[in-house]
Amino acid sequence: MEHVGLRCVTGYCVVTGLRFVTGLRFLAGYCVVLRVGISLGPQRRSPART
Repeated sequence: MEHVGLRCVTGYCVVTGLRFVTGLRFLAGYCVVLRVGISLGPQRRSPART
């Protein structure tokens, strides 16, 4: 029974870890897009401002 429990826990940890990493990548990409959009937006609209 212990081996089955370990397998379940290990599988759960792996799935949770993958979801966590995927979520982090998504958030990081979203933040990068937001930063680039914010930094490029004003420059394109009004080049006079710095």
